[in-house]
Amino acid sequence: MPSVNHGLVIPKPGDIVRCKFHFQDDPSQFKFRYCLVIAVTESETLAGVQSVMVAYGTSQNTAFVRNDEVLISEADKTVFPVSGLQKTTKFSLSKTEMVDLNRDNFIVSPGGRLSVGVLHPSKVHDVAHAWEHARKLRENRFEFENVAKIRPR
Repeated sequence: MPSVNHGLVIPKPGDIVRCKFHFQDDPSQFKFRYCLVIAVTESETLAGVQSVMVAYGTSQNTAFVRNDEVLISEADKTVFPVSGLQKTTKFSLSKTEMVDLNRDNFIVSPGGRLSVGVLHPSKVHDVAHAWEHARKLRENRFEFENVAKIRPR
């Protein structure tokens, strides 16, 4: 039986959802995107809401896939049909954000379901590999930003 919160069927890691994802250059702007659920908070936060961590999805430039990305291709007749995607999409594990579970942040299907599909089990290893590359990118970016802050005395 799926977990339900405020009438919404809570997605699980590996589910694919359509939710608000904010633009990096202007966080006040967003677009509803297909996103891969990476994690779900165990319980409600102090603000009284549960949230999910999602990875950014795009159907642009899918011919070029970086190490921190996972491709779900229409050509893969095993993986694509269970994804719920409409076209070839790649998910960037280095572009993630936390999204509160509420009807304003997701495209909700009848019955309160947020998930449009799931990641095929054969792609789990690819996600783990991309997550590790994304972690290294985050560490390198943090080190670079801190070195850039050093000023001569």
